Amino acid sequence: MRSIINRERFFAPMFGLGTSLLMWWLARRIYDARVAFWTVLVMNVTPIFNAGSMLMTIDAPSIFFWSASLCAVWLALERSPAFTWWWPLAGLLTGLGWLCKMTNAAFFASVFLLVVVTLQPFAYYAGTEIPIPVLVALLVCLIPTTIGALISSIGIAGMDRLVQKNVLAMSGRAVEAAGDVNTLLLD
Repeated sequence: MRSIINRERFFAPMFGLGTSLLMWWLARRIYDARVAFWTVLVMNVTPIFNAGSMLMTIDAPSIFFWSASLCAVWLALERSPAFTWWWPLAGLLTGLGWLCKMTNAAFFASVFLLVVVTLQPFAYYAGTEIPIPVLVALLVCLIPTTIGALISSIGIAGMDRLVQKNVLAMSGRAVEAAGDVNTLLLD
């Protein structure tokens, strides 16, 4: 039994190391080596990151895949507007992170916000101008549709989780009421 626990815990420090290396690479690519050093140092002295790097919880792979997705998005943005395989890779990594923890669904909204915020500098670099009202309209009109698309997929994932426990949920409200089902008692 003890060897099984040690094998499971082996991956937690590996995810922590991978996250640290990804964040160091990204900070060095965006800024410089000094900022990369401080980024990794501050991240590694944070108690929750240390706990996740010692114990195998859902947070260690979730943060790793979030960081890997962020690096893939950065590489895709550097190569835009041309097509690059970094976008599908970012989607795949986000999906893997989503399998670890549902919070990774917020990554899509974060990437959307990043793209809208970086449109102005890219337009300036290209010698054109995008008016601020256009960017605000883009945010106001598209964020609700992004959130709406995520809500249905989160509900489907919740229903799937219940079906795996042999519980049939007929609505989203039933999924919310059930939460994380570990044990079901029926009268």
